[in-house]
Amino acid sequence: MQKTHIMNEQTVTISDIEKIFNSDNQELVLQSLELIRDVGNEQIFEFLVQQLLTQKNHEIQQAIVSCLVDVKNPRCAKILCSYIENPAYSAQKSLLFSIAWQSALDFSSLSSCAVASICSGDFTTAFEAHTLLEHIADTISTEEKQEYTRQLKKALLQCTDFQKEMLLNESVALLEEIDNEALLEEME
Repeated sequence: MQKTHIMNEQTVTISDIEKIFNSDNQELVLQSLELIRDVGNEQIFEFLVQQLLTQKNHEIQQAIVSCLVDVKNPRCAKILCSYIENPAYSAQKSLLFSIAWQSALDFSSLSSCAVASICSGDFTTAFEAHTLLEHIADTISTEEKQEYTRQLKKALLQCTDFQKEMLLNESVALLEEIDNEALLEEME
């Protein structure tokens, strides 16, 4: 079987990647994702997020997620944040939160959105948002932590799902623990 080759690394454009994704050639799509990861072409990050949200092939979805997690350009965090905060993508929010917490990028701007999703999202979304909160909790101001703790406790009062209740309690404990640690450091 002849191996399919993709274009030279220096000539990869969004247009090239779009053509590959539209080709229905799974092997070529997967190869292009490896090239994108190796080259680090951040300009196609948004295209990949869009592809992820519409892709039906599980193997390609996983490869896209892997590629998105590896991107190191801080501007890509803003792009992903815009998708997470956009109500049109609420069905995919858990996947997008998962990419955020797995990434090495700074997603501290999502703290409010993460807490809101923990309070009102389905369990899977709340779990992924909580995991993101764990990664960014030390970047949240004391005032924000107190406000988020209040929101989480309010959601606890209305919660009827045992798993979600445990997650809410864990989120409260996380924020209170980090807040207490910060207070102890200030006292030293």
